[in-house]
Amino acid sequence: MMRITFSAIVGGVVGALLLAGCGEPEDDAAQIARAIGAMQAGIEERRTTPVLAHLAEDFRAGEDLRQRELRAMMLYHFRRYPDIKVVIHNRDIRVQGDQADVTLEALLLAGRSVLPERGRRYSVSMRWHKRAGEWSLSRIRWQTRGGG
Repeated sequence: MMRITFSAIVGGVVGALLLAGCGEPEDDAAQIARAIGAMQAGIEERRTTPVLAHLAEDFRAGEDLRQRELRAMMLYHFRRYPDIKVVIHNRDIRVQGDQADVTLEALLLAGRSVLPERGRRYSVSMRWHKRAGEWSLSRIRWQTRGGG
């Protein structure tokens, strides 16, 4: 059975910001990158709304976690850790029509003060779907990459 932890979820729903071209319409990959960046910022600001706003109605993390459980888990950890940082690298976005697969590496740091008390690295894979012109995260899976 997969153990679902806050850091795994955060690692699954985070990403790096991608600058869009000035004055040009965003392509699909840039829209997804912007959504991931908004989710990352929401986590670092300890706000659930920016994360939940980008989840599909049928969102699943692993086999069991849905939006309601994700919100409760985020609130618990936001209270526990006032300082949360997410570092993303090796992001790859592959768009195929109205779906996209995203892979990335995430480092989650959390603590009660300036110095982090916890840190974990994750390999994350996501499936995004485009419905009515908007991209939303429908599936996410992660694997711990060591650290502690």
